[in-house]
Amino acid sequence: MNESRPDRSEAQLAISPCRLCGGDAVFAFRKVLLGKYKVGFFRCKRCESLETEEPYWLDEAYSPAVDALDTGAAQRVLHCFALTRIVMWLLGCRTALDFGGGSGLLCRLLRDCGYDAYWYDRYTSPGYATGFVGDAAKSYDLVSSFEVVEHFPDPQADFVRLFAGRPGSLLLMTELYRGQSGSWPYIAPEEGQHIFFYSPTALHLIGEQYGYHLLLCHGFILFLREPPSKFRRWVLEKLVRHRIVRWAKLLFLAGPGFGAQVDYDTLAARVSNKMTVN
Repeated sequence: MNESRPDRSEAQLAISPCRLCGGDAVFAFRKVLLGKYKVGFFRCKRCESLETEEPYWLDEAYSPAVDALDTGAAQRVLHCFALTRIVMWLLGCRTALDFGGGSGLLCRLLRDCGYDAYWYDRYTSPGYATGFVGDAAKSYDLVSSFEVVEHFPDPQADFVRLFAGRPGSLLLMTELYRGQSGSWPYIAPEEGQHIFFYSPTALHLIGEQYGYHLLLCHGFILFLREPPSKFRRWVLEKLVRHRIVRWAKLLFLAGPGFGAQVDYDTLAARVSNKMTVN
């Protein structure tokens, strides 16, 4: 079994600067990742988050064999699609960017029902979102990022990208760290891809840094550029729960999907124009 770093003793692992806030992160425990790497985990004294030591194993963690373990990806996208539509409707959003959009399925589903949605991911091709690649530096009514921020190797720099366009709202999904032990399933040691775990304190600090209002809701996180009305806050924090999203998913997926034809016409016109020019 490989040690975390051959040149780092237990004493050297005792403290490390937090990759989010720069505070002192003290050694908490070791966890075996990918079945062979004994990795140190640290708790930050300032933002109260949990993080791994510098993640040197990521090339192996994102190999096709490991990626295949995420068998829940499609169902998760359908849940996030329903949640995003509810939030966009409540906030009056029309434009959206799915940051870290993977296969592009969420972008495609949003466009099918008429939203002006785009895809952004630095590490893969757009797939279902081909033709609708967005720019994280542009402004959108809503930026979504589902099960992405826990993968950030440098969360301080990556949150700069998330907020680059000053979106009206930022919708995140990740499990919050509240002092869980090394047996916490969300660490997902067999995959080795989850390397930073945010506490509520950390999220409040992020909101303050970028000038956003934070809402910690049931199963999702919202950063809002403008303060929400009391009614919207109550609905988002109290009413939008898993059961509501589940029933909304059934309703939304039964819709006509008229946006698919609109986008087909748009893409066909682009191809025709290119052929004419050539």
